[in-house]
Amino acid sequence: MSPDALETAVVPVLDRHAGRHTALVAAVGAGGTTCVLGRGRDERAGVPDGATVLEIGSVTKVFTATLLMLMADAGEVALDEPVEGLLPDGVRMPVRGRPITLLDLVTHRSGLPRLPVRWLLRARGHGDNPYAVFGLDDVWHAAVTTRRRAPGGAPRYSNLGVGLLGHALAHRAGAPWETLVVQRVCLPLGLADTYPGERPEDASRTAGGHDARGRAVPHWDFPVLAAAGALRSTAVDLLAFLRAQGGDGGTALRRAVRATHEPYASRLALEQCAGWMALRRSPGTTERVLWHNGGTGGFRSFVACVPGSDVQVVVLAADARDVDRLGQDLLAAVTS
Repeated sequence: MSPDALETAVVPVLDRHAGRHTALVAAVGAGGTTCVLGRGRDERAGVPDGATVLEIGSVTKVFTATLLMLMADAGEVALDEPVEGLLPDGVRMPVRGRPITLLDLVTHRSGLPRLPVRWLLRARGHGDNPYAVFGLDDVWHAAVTTRRRAPGGAPRYSNLGVGLLGHALAHRAGAPWETLVVQRVCLPLGLADTYPGERPEDASRTAGGHDARGRAVPHWDFPVLAAAGALRSTAVDLLAFLRAQGGDGGTALRRAVRATHEPYASRLALEQCAGWMALRRSPGTTERVLWHNGGTGGFRSFVACVPGSDVQVVVLAADARDVDRLGQDLLAAVTS
């Protein structure tokens, strides 16, 4: 697809949705051609573009999955290893059926809930920054006491589970998850603008968050569940990350990327992979759309790619209005 043809396909779809948002940026790739367009205006960063930094929320989970597969490829961990063996001494997770493994955590098949009930109750009074109120002791207590289903069943989305996975990988590697994901995944893939938390030198190009009514809200902090949602990124970086999903398996990192695509549970056309979710576009075909979305108090994100067709879609919004439909419409516009 030529650059003009790609923009012709993207612009009407983007403009149809843009009026609902305070500020957003979309990046679309097709056959090696890319288009990056911003709409709206943020009081801090102006009209967003490919270099604007925004929170990506749960899209972070795909990066954590990639880190897990990289460490498994290197023999540092085993996917079927019980998570309890990678936690501090004294943290004894109850066994229901069998121990929870690292693979269970990354595929949301651990049986753990999205968050413990007591966490939800405690966070009610801190809606502007709900994860900031929890410390490591809360994580270990949750690992030991949270009610759960037996692992290995149907996927049950869990921020607690992926956050716990980040701590397990950090404990085994002897370095914080924040350091591991940047040094082993982001930088080797050329993603210099994808990082956890705040980077002071990027303040002028970091968008402020807004609620669904367009009112300014604070950024979220993830002191203990960082692996589930702490990353910030740009549309250009995420487009590069999606392009990497179509690469070959020639290096350890490329093998890890491809390993995240393997399905571990399915229902109809939807598959649960390691971090990713996948949708088979037509029954009986091998063409798949890998996708994930994310949201924090003032941001929404959607990423999708069709590795076999070299198609990528990124949508990042500086407000809490859903962007999934926009992402799906952009995907349809460049693959139809």
